[in-house]
Amino acid sequence: MNSGMKEKIRDSRAVSPVVGVMLMLVVAVILAAVVSSFGSGISGSLKTKAPTATFKVRVVKNMPAPGMPGYTLNYTEIVQTGGDPIPTEQLKIITVNPDAYGDKKTMEVLPKSMNTHYYYYYNGNWTGWMNGTSPYLNDRSKGWFGNNPAVDFGNYTTATGITMSADWYNNYAQAKWNATLGDYETNKSIDPYAGNVTGFCAMFADGWNVTPGHFVTIKIVHAPTGTVIWQKDVMVEG
Repeated sequence: MNSGMKEKIRDSRAVSPVVGVMLMLVVAVILAAVVSSFGSGISGSLKTKAPTATFKVRVVKNMPAPGMPGYTLNYTEIVQTGGDPIPTEQLKIITVNPDAYGDKKTMEVLPKSMNTHYYYYYNGNWTGWMNGTSPYLNDRSKGWFGNNPAVDFGNYTTATGITMSADWYNNYAQAKWNATLGDYETNKSIDPYAGNVTGFCAMFADGWNVTPGHFVTIKIVHAPTGTVIWQKDVMVEG
């Protein structure tokens, strides 16, 4: 066999493994792209899927407190009437009070935000601090609201039949609304109750001016997706 023929044979044998490696690389790249696309599709669908739920909401202002002569009660009650169980750490509640004094009309209620902080009058004395995040889980088997993280908004799951509450008896200290700040007063030289925010007022801009017979907007949002799960203009009872 001449030398030229031998060179061609050696070349063809050397090329075959290279072609095989290239084909394997191409297949690997294609498979990686397919898997990545499939994984992204699943991840995307999980991220964008929001729960569904229905709610019944009451907002009450200046109602006589049952069994407590001389006391009035203000409260917001949110009852889930159907739909998916939802961890409240995934929710935020947005309210609009058109009667709020000043420019700020909207309040955003966030989970685990410790938005409620007040002391209360009992048996002739100002007694004890109540701290937590409203609206709280209204379930006596879990204990009362106040220094009880188990019932704080953000630490429980809402589901059909669950009641979430935010209240304000008139024996709870409550700071005045500062329209300039767009928040409740924090300066004790202006208001002796500065720094006190009840659950009801934590839910609204200027809870003092939530007015019976008028409407407030309640919006419940699934925070991870930004989806509004439920929204309604609710007439204030009183």
